Amino acid sequence: MRLDCIDCVARANILTIPVIVGIAGGVALAAIIISLFYSPGADPGPEEDLAFMRPPNLTMLAEGKEYSAAIGSYCGRNGCADSELETFVPDETNVISRGAQVNFTFHGYIDPDMMTITFYDSELRPIDDFPSLNMSRAGYGFLADVPEGEYVFLLQAKWEEPYGADASYAFRTKVV
Repeated sequence: MRLDCIDCVARANILTIPVIVGIAGGVALAAIIISLFYSPGADPGPEEDLAFMRPPNLTMLAEGKEYSAAIGSYCGRNGCADSELETFVPDETNVISRGAQVNFTFHGYIDPDMMTITFYDSELRPIDDFPSLNMSRAGYGFLADVPEGEYVFLLQAKWEEPYGADASYAFRTKVV
């Protein structure tokens, strides 16, 4: 009789190990699946943002005033979101003086490797008399030495590898 009991314990131990291994494997697989679909909450870090779950915020500083950009199209490792210029240009108009120094800042994020500014008139037509400005990390800004009038500044930022991302931004600005 005692042999039967020892035999039962041995059989139980043989079955217990695969069950425990199976449960542990299932938990690990569930953790992997959850991590693939998990999107961080309100404050992901710069590297996660540059995969573009959301593009970084951009502001323009001129004459001591700071203005927020409207975010347009963007692409990153997590996909793209397209917007036509007409749909994301803000209604609010920023006012700056002719000749003012204008600087741009990406808040809490790695600066892009390259940024281009293209100037549009208030009807969103490109202004051929103003060449696009290409800027590098050395300085994101320009001198607003343009005729008085209302403009849309379209900024296109590009982050090289390892981020491989880009985003467009717009400011509606009146130069007085």
